[in-house]
Amino acid sequence: MPKTDHSPGRGNRFTPPPIAPEDERSFERLYDPFMPAEGPPPRTLWPFMRWLIRGTGPAVWGLFAATVALGASEAFIAFAIGWVVDRAAATSPAEMFSTDWPWLLAIAGFFLVLRPGLMALTSGFISRSLYGGLYHLGVWRLHGHTLGQSMSYFEDDFAGRIAQKETQTAMAMTDVLVETLNAVSYGLAALIGAAIVLSAADWRLAVLLGVW
Repeated sequence: MPKTDHSPGRGNRFTPPPIAPEDERSFERLYDPFMPAEGPPPRTLWPFMRWLIRGTGPAVWGLFAATVALGASEAFIAFAIGWVVDRAAATSPAEMFSTDWPWLLAIAGFFLVLRPGLMALTSGFISRSLYGGLYHLGVWRLHGHTLGQSMSYFEDDFAGRIAQKETQTAMAMTDVLVETLNAVSYGLAALIGAAIVLSAADWRLAVLLGVW
């Protein structure tokens, strides 16, 4: 049976059962969702966020890298389609397939293998690692801190309301982190990639995109 330490003020320390070595490389094992917190939660927002997500670096940076790559792939799609159209207009179909087949094969591999792989990787970080573990990590740390309070603390409020605040806070912090990484990093990568593609045609187009 897993062991649980109910020491007051330190949070519950859950020791997961042994797992097979190959499972260590899965999304779910990028961090321990039962890591104990380092001290009490801070009272200000940003330190509190760092306190809550401390230890999840591999999943957070993995999602950041995957979303940046996925955003950059959006710009490559525009570049690849433009290149194919230009080559089709400049050469005959037979000449295009005979001389440009390595590039056409690379573009096909991008659409059939690389881009779906990036989408699956991003989805894995979000659904299997962060949403699956970060929420539980937040609840675990908040609940462990709550258990260290005095009896008068629990007498001043309903236990169900205290537990509800723990779960709501953990879910809200998970949503903020995931959506920020997923939307902001993806959008910035797509915007920068689009600016690079436009600047290849005319640098003034990239300036207009930046102003927009």
